[in-house]
Amino acid sequence: MDMRRLFIVRTSFSSPNQREKTEQVDAQTEKITLKWTPEVRKAIVEVRNQHLGLIKKPALNFYGLLVIRERDKEEIIRIAEDANQAMRVVNQELRAIVQFIPLYLDDQVKGEVYQQVLGAIQSRIYSELFGRLSQIANLDEVPKRSRNALIKLVDRLQRWNVVDDPDVDKTLNEVKLSFETEVFKPVLNDLKEQLLALKARGAFLEFEDEPVNADA
Repeated sequence: MDMRRLFIVRTSFSSPNQREKTEQVDAQTEKITLKWTPEVRKAIVEVRNQHLGLIKKPALNFYGLLVIRERDKEEIIRIAEDANQAMRVVNQELRAIVQFIPLYLDDQVKGEVYQQVLGAIQSRIYSELFGRLSQIANLDEVPKRSRNALIKLVDRLQRWNVVDDPDVDKTLNEVKLSFETEVFKPVLNDLKEQLLALKARGAFLEFEDEPVNADA
């Protein structure tokens, strides 16, 4: 039986806004005393921004949960260890910790929950492509830089297919080939149809995190 192992990553990084104490001034006002000085708060923010961004890079953000493949686990452990060391340099009380919650997906027992997860992954990937492509599909001539950025985006979205769904791989490969041959509008129409189909079966989910920057 083929068992794929996925993990939900939970991060616990010290906050720059940790409170020392809170005093009730009146019914509408509280006086908050922060624990850390402005210099320490700034250092905490820098450590968080640098390392949390690296942790999120190989992950799929699903409903605010970071989902990774088992093969990415060691990399994330290393990043967290670096973050924890950087935090302790700022102050010995500070911490940066990650936890891994296993999510087992049995290839032969794909029930309703699995199908919802799969549909959400598909809709997320297709939405990123559709949003980016909508910006340039009506141009008479697509700049080479934009075309290359789209190809780069497809490569990045391959990593989001954490359940290795063959339909997603097939779509992304076809999309990439279309971009390489500068065919854009048919791809846009196909993505729209797939998104409508996903929405019709209740698999289209909204996400609150920032979209992928294809030019990055």
